[in-house]
Amino acid sequence: MGGTPPASNRSIGLALQGGGAHGAFTWGVLDRLLEQPDIGFERISGTSSGAINALALAQGWMDGGREGARACLDSVWTRIAGHTHAAAWIFGTQSKVGQKTAQSLHRYFTPRQINPLGFNPVRQIAEASFDFDRLREQAPFPLHLAATRVRDGALVMFGPDRLSIDALLASTCLPQMFAPVTI
Repeated sequence: MGGTPPASNRSIGLALQGGGAHGAFTWGVLDRLLEQPDIGFERISGTSSGAINALALAQGWMDGGREGARACLDSVWTRIAGHTHAAAWIFGTQSKVGQKTAQSLHRYFTPRQINPLGFNPVRQIAEASFDFDRLREQAPFPLHLAATRVRDGALVMFGPDRLSIDALLASTCLPQMFAPVTI
């Protein structure tokens, strides 16, 4: 479908928070909003799991309107739940012993030492779910992804023309687990 969303009685902007399981909760809220044909979206911003939701909503909308957005959100969260490492990150399902061990390792080693190959489950899920070229060119509403600049803690916004897998990885980066993303 792509392009501008259909006219609606109410157009809203969304700011989608991150925080692991908050993203799964937000998926449910978005699913409910997408059932309402009188609600449209003016613009959407997201951080961390909120950025994942924002991209999924836009990607799905381009592919099939409201129902496409609902299907894409479902597909992304099914992938997250089915991915052992991503599910542990999002839902905090790692064991208490494993969690304590990981926390103590981070006191002595950098993320690059613990994860020298830079494995990031979000990359795999994003590569399977999102067409960033198309999102930059055809997103049905402006998208903005938020990240934190490591050097000074300042907010960095990636607007519609800067959407990329690296922008998503920067937004979802947990500094204890992953090396900072340089863009």
